[in-house]
Amino acid sequence: MALSNKITSIEIRQKDFDSSSDWKYKFTINNMVADIGQVNFSSAFDEAIDGTLRSNLRGYRLSVSLSFQKLLSSTAQRQTQGSQSYTSSTVSAFLGDLVSALVTTGDSHIEMSLNIDDQTPDFFAVIPENLNLVTAYTNQIGRGSANLDFIGRSILPSIPTYLQAPSV
Repeated sequence: MALSNKITSIEIRQKDFDSSSDWKYKFTINNMVADIGQVNFSSAFDEAIDGTLRSNLRGYRLSVSLSFQKLLSSTAQRQTQGSQSYTSSTVSAFLGDLVSALVTTGDSHIEMSLNIDDQTPDFFAVIPENLNLVTAYTNQIGRGSANLDFIGRSILPSIPTYLQAPSV
């Protein structure tokens, strides 16, 4: 299920964001893929003894895929806990902080916020799911592409209103 295409920025912060060394990054983005997938108990529907169909919907799970090329072309800003303003930063600094938080510090997740028109909604706990690095060859010329995939840590009981795509 697609999310609203009005997402203008994305904020990624260290879990809890409560100590002076914790960081938060804000990326002003041009285009991204964000999705909320339906989570079922086993299958989408089961048949009851009387022949009626029952829904097995558990909830929804957020899935965000950030293209590395689009991430490089976006504006990256960094803020530390206690600071009121953002400073200019780079994607490599973000990747270093991300690895440091998850490996060195031992955090189990990071938090992500999808912002629409600079309104700051809730932060969702996400974990890095996959880092894709693909090289496609055309006429013996290789072109590389990469994605950073994040998946929601918890199941949402409903889709937040500000993330819903407008109905047609």
